[in-house]
Amino acid sequence: MAKHTVSNNAKCPYYRCEDRHEIFCEGLSVGMGTHVAFSSPLERKQWANDRCKSIQGHEQCPVKMMLERNESGI
Repeated sequence: MAKHTVSNNAKCPYYRCEDRHEIFCEGLSVGMGTHVAFSSPLERKQWANDRCKSIQGHEQCPVKMMLERNESGI
């Protein structure tokens, strides 16, 4: 079973946790989740640093944009 960690450095409000190859975020509705899978831990780490843990970077995250469109009903 995979062990999930939670970064205290995450700035994105939709971020939930991560493991070796995945980042887990809130989902499209209550009780659901979304995850982004990567082929290597290095790719996951780079995505997390550029998007989840960056104040400006998470504004460009496609998962965040999708979730916000869903919330606004667009």
